[in-house]
This record gives sequence, C-alpha cells and structure tokens, in this order.
Amino acid sequence: MEGSVCTVTPLGSGDDTPQIKKAFQQCATNSQIIFKEGTYNIRQVMEITNLKNVSVDIFGKWVWSADNLQYWISNSLPVTYASLHTAWKLGGTDIALRGHGKALFDCNGQVWIDENQDRSNRQGRPINLTLWRATNVLVDGITWRQSSFWHTFVAYSKNVTMTNLDMSKLTFVFLVC
Repeated sequence: MEGSVCTVTPLGSGDDTPQIKKAFQQCATNSQIIFKEGTYNIRQVMEITNLKNVSVDIFGKWVWSADNLQYWISNSLPVTYASLHTAWKLGGTDIALRGHGKALFDCNGQVWIDENQDRSNRQGRPINLTLWRATNVLVDGITWRQSSFWHTFVAYSKNVTMTNLDMSKLTFVFLVC
C-alpha cells in the first residue's frame, strides 16, 4: 500500500481518543494505521466515516471508560435503527480492520448491566463499533469482552467480511441494509 503510515502508542493514562482520531484524520486515504501494544483509554465517541483504502492494525487493548456513563448516554451517536446509539462509527471504502488475534475491545459491560438492572434498556447506551455506510470492509482477529450493549452493528454497508472474532457475554451482531 502506498501512502502514509500513522503509528500510535498508548499514553498509559488519560484519554487516548484524541490521538486515535488524529491518526484516522491524518491517514484517512491510501494509508496504514498501526496501534501498538498497550492499553488505550477511550473516553469519547468516535465518528470516523471518510476512510478510503486504509489498513488498520490493532495490537493493543482498547478500554471504553466506565466512570462516565452519563457522557456516553448524552453523546453516543445515533444509528437510526430502533433508536439505538454507538460509541464508534467507522465507515468509508476499502477498509481492513485487523486485530491479529491481539486486539481486545473491553467495553466495561458489567457497569452497564448494573446500571440497567431491573429496568428496560437506557437510550444512549452505546453499541461499541458500528460499520456505517462502509463498502469492502474486512474485520478480522478482534476479541470483545464485556460489551456495553451489542458488540457490533453493520448499517447501510455492503461487502463486509468478519472473521476470527471472539465475542462473549452480550454478543450480538445486527445488520441493516
């Protein structure tokens, strides 16, 4: 692949979301984005829907924060299906999102389960990853644990392949064409 390479190293503490968004902005076309090993703290929603011919390689653990549920409820992104919302919209054309068997998405689902115990689901509770208006996408080698709602959602997308995924507890993949 010709083009830019953006390499991201986790901060170790604080919020990694700004540097993740910056990498996707700088390497949005004909590029590769590499997320090195370590723990990335995700404290903000991410709307990244303009990718073209991008390979994303994740070797670390991404942890969606659990101490700011009100932020997620107020700021999660709508997906126009059944009034659901997401924490991360990813879209564009010719995208490969690879975890190489090392990527772990930890979404702190137990906090959400406890928050909604004995009640119906709360509007704004986010799906972790939504492929949004995406074409020619590969998602491979990612492990999800403790999803906040559904692990992933595919909407208004075509030619999406998902392989070698490890999902447990609250597993759900939903497709809308």
